[in-house]
Amino acid sequence: MGLLDFLFKKKKPEIINYDSVIDSCWEIFREGFKNPNPKTRRAVEESVLNIDSPDGKRFFSVGMQDPDIDNKLFCLKKVYERGGWRLAENILKIAYENEENLSDDKRIELISFFSSFSDSDASDFMEVGLEDKNIEIRLATIFSICGTKSSEKMKLIESHLEKSTDEFEKYACFMALWQFNNSQKKSELDNIIEKNINSFKHIEKLKYLEFSKSKQYIEKIIQNNNNEIKLLCIDMINDNRGIEFLKLLIKDTNSIVIKKAIEKVIEIGSRSALETIKSQESNSEVSEQVKLALAIFGDKELIKKFEAKSKSSELDNENIELINKIALFPEQNISEIINTFLSKMHKLDDLNEKEIYLLDKIVYMLIKYGKLSSISFLEKYINVSYLNTDDNEKIKIVCNSATAILCIIERNTTYYTQRMKDQDNI
Repeated sequence: MGLLDFLFKKKKPEIINYDSVIDSCWEIFREGFKNPNPKTRRAVEESVLNIDSPDGKRFFSVGMQDPDIDNKLFCLKKVYERGGWRLAENILKIAYENEENLSDDKRIELISFFSSFSDSDASDFMEVGLEDKNIEIRLATIFSICGTKSSEKMKLIESHLEKSTDEFEKYACFMALWQFNNSQKKSELDNIIEKNINSFKHIEKLKYLEFSKSKQYIEKIIQNNNNEIKLLCIDMINDNRGIEFLKLLIKDTNSIVIKKAIEKVIEIGSRSALETIKSQESNSEVSEQVKLALAIFGDKELIKKFEAKSKSSELDNENIELINKIALFPEQNISEIINTFLSKMHKLDDLNEKEIYLLDKIVYMLIKYGKLSSISFLEKYINVSYLNTDDNEKIKIVCNSATAILCIIERNTTYYTQRMKDQDNI
């Protein structure tokens, strides 16, 4: 069989010079941060944000000095989210003093941003917002103070309530006081919510309350027939404290409500709702969502079916959505699926607009879920010359490919540990 040996020999694995690839990835970011185009720098900032290593954090912190105010605020907020709470004063000063001439919508967004963090110190820099002439700024300030759970601001809110003549502003104050365990005005809050139980504007603000405080209202709301409001309530549930509500909503008559409730159960990761989800298997409108949920919770047969379906389908939005779900399956390997598509997409300049759009989606998935097998495919997109073009979509693919490679290597602990040892010995 000597002459035919080549037919039976396994293809030699491609040898990758990881050190060289790593250097190329960081070069993309070094050059990107120096680029005069703020859109290019923003693409780099959004991509580097996903690199959770010390090097990634150091690179990302450079963006806090970005001369473009939108980019600067993006980076300041992200560093704050990662524990840089000392930046609250800087960010809120930009919002309230408005020396950068931001639109009111952007100012409101900045103020509201802090409502998601239990940072009572941040509320110290919000007091000035209660005196703003713009009621929308005042409302954003009250709700944000409410979200920070800063109970020491109770007297300040009580004082503001006495001066307020606007009904919705009073509602905001009542809510904040209830958040701070002041029950004296709770009956008035109850009455407003009862009268406006189908008002998106009113119910949406319940997200600023601790779940233990909003729970009694959500219980009443989900018994109504307003599906838009039910979807709002699902958004307010973030852990097992609301699982019983989700079980009720999985039995709802509206398929959109059912689907979103199932998605929230998946997000929380609660197996206690599994039997309730199974009860909807015969509901043709949500059966696919039910099967996906069962696969995510470990149904091996369904896992095989979904993976086979994705591999045999063309790359489109529907398949990308499916791959995103497969990424949540136990012991998944979406690199195996994505690599089949990357193998057909070579030079960026040869791809049309639709292909570029789809490529960006699958490359981004590899940042979180990619395996070493994808690096050889991603490496071909690492081209620093694209940073000097105006093609922002291709720039994003270049940056996200670099990020995906670095994240994949970092997840490969054997290689990463050895690299760190080698660097320490230099």
